[in-house]
Amino acid sequence: ESMHTTLASISYIQLTHCRSHGGRYWEVRVPMRRWILHLIWNVSSNLGTLLRKRLEDGGSIPESIFGTFCAPAICEENDILSTIWPITVMRRLNFPFIVDASPAGVPWIQCEVAELDLWSSFSIDFALVGVDRCGTSSLRVGLDKHPEVGFSLYEKGIPTEDYYLGYHQAHRLVPTKKQVNDFNPSEFEAHRPKLVGYSLPSLYYVSIAKVAIRFMEIPVVAIVCNPINRVERRFFAERWCHANLSEAIRTTDALDLKSLRAGDCSPTIAELLTPRGAALLEQWEVVPHVRSLLQMFGSRVFLAHQDELKYDTEHFWQRLAKHVGTVDAFPAEHLHRERTNARPGHRTDLCRNASLLKKIQSKLEPEYRGLESLLANAGSAAPVQSHCSNAEAAARHFYKQTMPELCHAKALRT
Repeated sequence: ESMHTTLASISYIQLTHCRSHGGRYWEVRVPMRRWILHLIWNVSSNLGTLLRKRLEDGGSIPESIFGTFCAPAICEENDILSTIWPITVMRRLNFPFIVDASPAGVPWIQCEVAELDLWSSFSIDFALVGVDRCGTSSLRVGLDKHPEVGFSLYEKGIPTEDYYLGYHQAHRLVPTKKQVNDFNPSEFEAHRPKLVGYSLPSLYYVSIAKVAIRFMEIPVVAIVCNPINRVERRFFAERWCHANLSEAIRTTDALDLKSLRAGDCSPTIAELLTPRGAALLEQWEVVPHVRSLLQMFGSRVFLAHQDELKYDTEHFWQRLAKHVGTVDAFPAEHLHRERTNARPGHRTDLCRNASLLKKIQSKLEPEYRGLESLLANAGSAAPVQSHCSNAEAAARHFYKQTMPELCHAKALRT
């Protein structure tokens, strides 16, 4: 993650320096192997001889190379491909001469060129980055009810997860101008709400995406929940043997995974006590990612526990609205009090087996301790009951007693 931040910082400095001098910053991908072999066998000049000698001396050819450079603002894509990039790459390869500016027979057109842009050019004012299976859908739907807030993507009029930064941009240190324009269509800007949120509940562990959000310099929102509850939800979606898998996938009880379709599943959550289960628990850890989030964004992070959303609703929404930048408080009639995507009843056999519940909770003890510490440092609170206990009355009492004190004590350990 630190490497991604460093590389992105270097790219950011180069791009802004280029623009400060009236230039445009470009990226070019060269199919190097195909291009070199073409030169060796098709260009009748000393260049072909030189390249053949380098290969005979044991030199290797990479499949592709990427390059970035600053060009005058008047240059367009065709100018880059036909003139500027051929000269640039010849110099970078330390050739003693330059190929013709318009080299007949040299396939520069097979290169890919794109102008680069800044992350801050994305029309995003705050980001909901996680944690998945902890109430992020309720956060999205609830925030959308504020008159000043909207989201980057809707489905049937309801704000939904937007995978643009998590997948389309997952391997980019700097976005292309086309990608920014695709995300910010003109018709969206014409009807833009005051604040536009971006929501992807898994973003909290995607390193480069977090770097992108960092360079946007926007508020970040994360909600966490009791580890045992989240682990059971993930197990139910990714490992449980559903009686009707197709129906479970349709209702989002299960993910559409190749392993589940192949029958690789478990009829009991006791699998988490096996070596395979230990690997899953490590894969599903939250604390290291949330800690990284707080270290990267500091006071820009709004971190809360799911039970605060459930049992201290009004205070929660008012704090959140203020954090993302609304001018007005949350209208009381617009407060979201219903749970979104909540599933009643038992998921697995966890709640029917008290000893099994206790054993899995003990495996999750580092997660409990870690979350309590992180929440306390963020000025929030963390009751630790699982949904298998009669936790509702206890949680309501907890927030009734704790939140007034929390308003005066920034760091409360539970």
